[in-house]
Amino acid sequence: MLLGLKTQLLPNNKQVTAFRKASGVARHAYNWANATLQKSLEEKQKVPSAIDLHKRLVAEGKIAN
Repeated sequence: MLLGLKTQLLPNNKQVTAFRKASGVARHAYNWANATLQKSLEEKQKVPSAIDLHKRLVAEGKIAN
């Protein structure tokens, strides 16, 4: 028999702000990766792996800062 636990989060205002920022960053990364994959498929290039995408995203983030 499997048992599960439910936990309710009761974040304060600072924590809510941090959750929303994290969600925004995740959404940006997903949309960026999706656009990159679509571009590589349209140009009939090799589809990059998740690791390749991660390395490119980190590199582009360092350039922007």
